[in-house]
Amino acid sequence: MRILAIRGENLASLRRFEVDLTAEPLAGAGLFAITGPTGAGKSTLLDALCLALYDTTPRLEGRGGAKIGPGDVDEADKLAASDVRNVLRRGAGEGYAEVDFVGRDRGRYRARWTVRRARKKPDGRFQPQKAELWRIDADGEITATMTTDRKTDTLALVSRAVGLDFDQFRRSVLLAQGEFDRFLKADKGQRGELLEAMTGADLYRRLGEGAHRREREQRTELDHLQARVDGIEVLDDPLRRRVERRVEAAQHWVEAAERRRAALEEAARWYAERARLVEAEGQAIHALDEAETALDEHTEWRERLDDVEAAEPHRDTLRDYDAAAAAARTAQDDAVARARALELLDARLVAARADEQTAEDARRAAHQAADA
Repeated sequence: MRILAIRGENLASLRRFEVDLTAEPLAGAGLFAITGPTGAGKSTLLDALCLALYDTTPRLEGRGGAKIGPGDVDEADKLAASDVRNVLRRGAGEGYAEVDFVGRDRGRYRARWTVRRARKKPDGRFQPQKAELWRIDADGEITATMTTDRKTDTLALVSRAVGLDFDQFRRSVLLAQGEFDRFLKADKGQRGELLEAMTGADLYRRLGEGAHRREREQRTELDHLQARVDGIEVLDDPLRRRVERRVEAAQHWVEAAERRRAALEEAARWYAERARLVEAEGQAIHALDEAETALDEHTEWRERLDDVEAAEPHRDTLRDYDAAAAAARTAQDDAVARARALELLDARLVAARADEQTAEDARRAAHQAADA
């Protein structure tokens, strides 16, 4: 993990700042010191580094939970002394800390921690701080957003990218000012204890103590087992041979018993299968009896079925007969219709002739009247 840049705004005594470790003169310095008078913002740079990565800082660890804030502020709006939002500069409505770094996977990342008051006003109530994480390229341009909806999830992603949790980061990368001062002024014994606590070396001491304790326990157990072995009476050769013959005979008996057991299991499986088949046979006979009974109960329907099956070969002939009969009925209906039409024409002809005769008689009568 390598720090590339630290930026911030409105944090403690610093209004706006940026430390670019990739630009000269810092890029080629190799080793440099952060110096300045009290209150210049030296520790604030380290606070910004820790806040951007872990949402906490060593300076606020170990403090009490008393509420602090101006006297004219409501108690509910005051923050606990250990609250990291106290780093926001007085009179500011918002602030942030930002760190660019190279992660354990050699990728470039940008982590940002943001704190603000309601409506970004200096007298607004403090809002929950926010953590964000992005992947960036060599020019600092964002290539991917890794921020999640939950701050704790984002901080977990940051720790994974850094490769260290806060405690490991504090002990291996950032040695807090107070701990370093204690380390310099302590005597040899205390200095060793402090160095062990700061670097986490006490873990290896505890592992060593546990290993020695486990060794003593295992050695005690080994001595106990060895004593039990030493207390076992060793058989002489004649007795050992008799015991071996008895063991061999017992093994033969066990093998014979195993073969007998296998034969009995096979016989048991055969009898179980036979019982299953006998039961299935009984069920089949019962089903056959029920089918025959049902067949006898439907004799009339069976006879009708026989008649239908016997007449089935004549179905086409019957269909042709029905068609011919229908055609004959149609022709007969046509003939009757034609006869009725002829009778109607004959009646009309007779009526016409009668009308003609009546007209002729009238005409003659008129001539005779005219002659007279």
